[in-house]
Amino acid sequence: MRLNILTDKLSVLQKLQIQTKNIVKSKKITRKTISEEEEIKIPQFMTLSKLDWDNNEIHAGIIKDPTAKGGLRYQVIEPVLSERDKKAFEIIKKLLITELSISLTEIKSKKDAERRLKKKISSMIKKYRLKIPPKNIEKINYFAVRDFVYLGKIEPLMRDHMIEEISCDGTNIPIYIWHREHESMPTNILFEKDVELNNFSRKMAYICGKHVSMADPIIDASLPNGSRINLTLGHEITKRGSTFTIRRFRADPITIIDLIKFGTLSVDIAAYMWFLVEKRTTMLVAGGTASGKTTALNALASFIRPGQKVVSIEDTQELNLPHENWIPAVSRQNFTDTQVGEITQFDLLRAALRQRPDIIIVGETRGREAFTLFQAMA
Repeated sequence: MRLNILTDKLSVLQKLQIQTKNIVKSKKITRKTISEEEEIKIPQFMTLSKLDWDNNEIHAGIIKDPTAKGGLRYQVIEPVLSERDKKAFEIIKKLLITELSISLTEIKSKKDAERRLKKKISSMIKKYRLKIPPKNIEKINYFAVRDFVYLGKIEPLMRDHMIEEISCDGTNIPIYIWHREHESMPTNILFEKDVELNNFSRKMAYICGKHVSMADPIIDASLPNGSRINLTLGHEITKRGSTFTIRRFRADPITIIDLIKFGTLSVDIAAYMWFLVEKRTTMLVAGGTASGKTTALNALASFIRPGQKVVSIEDTQELNLPHENWIPAVSRQNFTDTQVGEITQFDLLRAALRQRPDIIIVGETRGREAFTLFQAMA
């Protein structure tokens, strides 16, 4: 009977693999004609990426660069501000910081925040009689929205679905990305001064609902879109300055069929894994850093029956399950120097055992929660 079940699952996976063979993962977009009047200059041999951004003035893509390691560089091309416009933008930024007063409860969405910000900038230009041409106001609006509403310099990188990881190693060092097709490469984006990078790091911590300081200079957190971030502040522990690494949250998680197409595992092994998950067999996923442990775990979790109750336990949420009956539990750091308010994976695992789950998924096991985990397995 078990052989028949495995045969059925193998047949299903083979059919799915055949159906997805002709799906194109990404499409290279090239810009053939560029208006001579445009200020934005796009290199002739640049392969443009499709950004999830409704702004035709922003371009990004990959160029050949002999000076870059690997011979490729990711280039972000934004509107160009003249020296006069830069001074005007700095004045507007200072005015926004002192005069902008909007309750967060009033803002309905990012688009609403953009609209309110542009309206405020327009009123400031009239109020203080700043002489800025209409065309240049659009450029200033872009940079204001980018810096105040979104993630500043790295926002174009966050809009490219082909980028999996964004890494900053310190001050005056190019930000590196991990591209799905071309792997690791530098970009033309960098933070030139310590104060700029430190302020950005504090902003990222605030967005994540965390606090970073010289007393507590390391944080692991999640951005509102689900992306995972590790961040350090200052030169005390990272000698080249503040650092951050963002692992992008995939809106379209890699499936078991993708893993078969990549050659990560065969159809036979996938069918066997399906059988094991369906029979609620205890499984461990092990591997080195960035070897695809979470990706494999997320793909295997798709075999869990829709009606089963699932409890996942992680330090930072990375799993993305389609199940409705799913409790994603995340540990919490202490509020002070004492252990007051701290919720560890060990605490969450003990609580999970009282919630009568059909499946328990522990993201990473590095401490005393391993003892409770093996007790649960037994």
